[in-house]
Amino acid sequence: MKEEEADGLKRTVNELRADEGEGPIFNNVGSGHAGAIRSIRSDQFYGLTTVAEAAQQYLTIRKSAGLGSATVLQIYEEVKKGGFKFGTDNEEHAKNGLRISLRKNDETFHRLPNGDYGLVPWYKGVKPGNGDAPQPSRKKAKRDARKIKTGRTAGSSTQKPEPPKPEAATDIPDIEKHSQPTGAQTEDQAAQKPNKHLSDLETRVMAVVVDAKGAKVSSGEVEAAILKSGYQPTQKNFTVAVFQTLKRLAGAGEIKRTKYAGKVTFHAIA
Repeated sequence: MKEEEADGLKRTVNELRADEGEGPIFNNVGSGHAGAIRSIRSDQFYGLTTVAEAAQQYLTIRKSAGLGSATVLQIYEEVKKGGFKFGTDNEEHAKNGLRISLRKNDETFHRLPNGDYGLVPWYKGVKPGNGDAPQPSRKKAKRDARKIKTGRTAGSSTQKPEPPKPEAATDIPDIEKHSQPTGAQTEDQAAQKPNKHLSDLETRVMAVVVDAKGAKVSSGEVEAAILKSGYQPTQKNFTVAVFQTLKRLAGAGEIKRTKYAGKVTFHAIA
């Protein structure tokens, strides 16, 4: 593993522990701003009206400096340092607004598999608009989470739904019941056919959060629930993978992230 990759993993572990109210275990780690560009002026992005414009100019400057893609945090900190005025003083709201803008303007920005963002023209074979896979709606995400709990996944059967019986016309039909196959699959069978929108881990994380029915759960509690269900992790560091998945879902607006007294928790959005 390269030194930069190792430092990145150490910083993620430290951040995870900080969110859980614990101290860092890696002390000799860089600040994480190795991608900062010293030549950016304090008024470089002052007067720009949209964060997308500021982000595009910043990434162009990075490319000219021999650097490549950047994380959302790097883009946020550099455009703010360069004089861009966000529409809110709340840092988390400003970062979420930046994330939404980067995802929305997929004609300009391309999201790499590691979560970094670059400009579409940088990558051969990448067409505008094919960065991230389309994010499911909140209702769709919750429905998918319920399916994985019952062992059902989209496309798991070609069986047609049963029409409501005529004699029960006065009753409200159970839409979810008629839209699913009658034979429930096991969780292992469901995992063999991934959802078109959410990854298997994202779906399982969503299932735990939604199953909490509004109660706040920590990253450690989500991880323990997934492992208790019999899931066999394929990630090198499952603890970090769960934490990053929770942050990604919160950034996409699928779940709510709350930080109180130095501890971060997550809960479903009503």
